[in-house]
Amino acid sequence: MLGLGNKLTNNTYELTAGSTVYTPGDVQVWDGTSGLRWWYVSNDTDNPDVAEWTSIAESGEDRTMNQPSGANQPTITYTAPGYATFDGVDDFYKLDNGNDSILCNSNRPFTIMLVYKINTVDTDNVIISGGLGLNTQFQFESNTTFKIKTETETQTFVASTGTPFDTSGIKVLFITRTNTGGVSLSTHGGGELASFPLDSSSNNTTSATVINLRQISGQNDDGLDAFDGRIYEIAVWQSKKLTQQEMENIYESYLFPRYSV
Repeated sequence: MLGLGNKLTNNTYELTAGSTVYTPGDVQVWDGTSGLRWWYVSNDTDNPDVAEWTSIAESGEDRTMNQPSGANQPTITYTAPGYATFDGVDDFYKLDNGNDSILCNSNRPFTIMLVYKINTVDTDNVIISGGLGLNTQFQFESNTTFKIKTETETQTFVASTGTPFDTSGIKVLFITRTNTGGVSLSTHGGGELASFPLDSSSNNTTSATVINLRQISGQNDDGLDAFDGRIYEIAVWQSKKLTQQEMENIYESYLFPRYSV
């Protein structure tokens, strides 16, 4: 398996053979208008720690998520790959600058990459959100249902087969939106990235409304609806929809070898 001996150094993921592959940091970097704004990933040594998690998306930008309260801090595991475990009760991080956020205005595209493991299926498993005072939420509503709440609209995605959001191991999920509001989900499958099959009960109405992100896990300052599970990586491309080829490059050359999913 390619995962043996792999390491993450800055934005470059290297295989033991020394070849360089596509990480989120290599694809559609921030140009001042659009591109990668968040990349929270464990370096398996000291980032994250229980009190903070620093994004490595933008060189020179210290976009750090903080949690000073011991009662609300996740548990950190420095394995290879490392992760943060949130208790599903009140664990969360939020941006240390209250005026900072990932703002994707109406009629603008975006891409979000989530690498996670759900420990307990719940109706309100919020993995990222706008936090206190904002409405944006990305949540796992059941083992078959994923929900996006923008600042003004709600979209629900129900799997047509299987239970893709269950507790059985690490998952990869890409969420993309066009500038007209059409949302697509792509997930892993044994070395290939595939479009997510949706049931007719999905309420995937086109919504090009505002999203505003500044928190990992939960939806306010007491951790309400906190995520219950492990978070390995979160990447957000503001105002940029990755192509299918770009997502496949990240998955096939970086995520699949690193996580074996």
